[in-house]
Amino acid sequence: MTGLAGPRRPARCQSTRLPRHPSLVLALLCALSPGIAAPAAPARAQVSQDPTVTTLTESPDCDCRIELSRVISLSDSLHPGLFAYSPLVMRDSRGVWYATSNTDGLKQVGVFDQEGRLIKVIGRLGEGPGEFTHVNHIVVGAGDTLYVYDHSQLRRSVFDPNHEFVRTERIPAFMRDMVPLPPGRMIVNSTIRTADGVDWPLHLIGADGGVLQTFGNETASRRPDDSFLELRSITVDGEGVLWVAPRNNYELSTYSMAGTRPEPTNRRYRRQVDWFQPWTEPSRGAEPPKPNVQQIAFGPKDPSLLWALISVADPEWAPVPPQRSSKELIDSLYDNILEVIDVKSGSVLASRRFGPVLSLTSQGLIPALRIDGANKVWMDVFVPTLHRR
Repeated sequence: MTGLAGPRRPARCQSTRLPRHPSLVLALLCALSPGIAAPAAPARAQVSQDPTVTTLTESPDCDCRIELSRVISLSDSLHPGLFAYSPLVMRDSRGVWYATSNTDGLKQVGVFDQEGRLIKVIGRLGEGPGEFTHVNHIVVGAGDTLYVYDHSQLRRSVFDPNHEFVRTERIPAFMRDMVPLPPGRMIVNSTIRTADGVDWPLHLIGADGGVLQTFGNETASRRPDDSFLELRSITVDGEGVLWVAPRNNYELSTYSMAGTRPEPTNRRYRRQVDWFQPWTEPSRGAEPPKPNVQQIAFGPKDPSLLWALISVADPEWAPVPPQRSSKELIDSLYDNILEVIDVKSGSVLASRRFGPVLSLTSQGLIPALRIDGANKVWMDVFVPTLHRR
């Protein structure tokens, strides 16, 4: 199988005591170092018998590998505390960067120029206009408008391209994932209990925060007893097609956005491998964690390549003693498998397993935190790239 080899456990990243930012998790600090990423375990491809489904199989013609290329490094040294656990980062069409954290931190968003220099900090802790209590998404929309989502207050703050506060708009519920649409609309994965859309995972939201349409369960059984099965990762390609992946099944569905509302295209893509078996009951108790599709995204370099980040059980998984730290807990439970799919041919071009946990943004970016020798906190931003041998 291309990009995969026999199982090998990657070297462990050693935890370091931090003199500041005690809540900063270091799971990503060594994930991007040479030699720490082990190939995914071999997988036996299977062919779907459903004529409406394209089976995603390894390409026999691409001797490829996945590498992570750093595009910029951002520092919070001019505004200490801006970066903490679970980094968020976005880039607009001018090359301006927006970075923050969705937990801990200062409830502010740093604005950085094309060279990575901090030029402004927007927002602050609070419930007033332009203030945040929990930043869970930052999104660049049409015209380089910045949207900062605060799920604690169920609202989003809108900033113009000059980073000045414009207005506050309501959102109907906590959003697990979202993609912006013009003019001011969005598709969200959320649990919104309405008479027409109960237990349906996707919603088209208008600029005023109202629900225009609920959809997204055409191919899945509805389970109101377990909201985990409503989790979806969503992204939009360069042609405006919406791609959707459930957490519990490595299968992609598509929706046309040509009209005013999403319409299913009846195009599905299924990955059938031994290391990802579909499931309907999440892990409980002392069971190893089941695989999850964490995020799908089209990268900035090649819009025909879809990147899929899947969390899987650590090959040395064992029940975690209660005295373990957060970093040790995460590292002992999960690994990540990053795959790149050519959606035109339905081929998986490469696959790579990472020991520490990664995150993938809707723009195809991978942020990682580190601390240098001078005790400064940095957010390194990487893009996954496909290299042909």
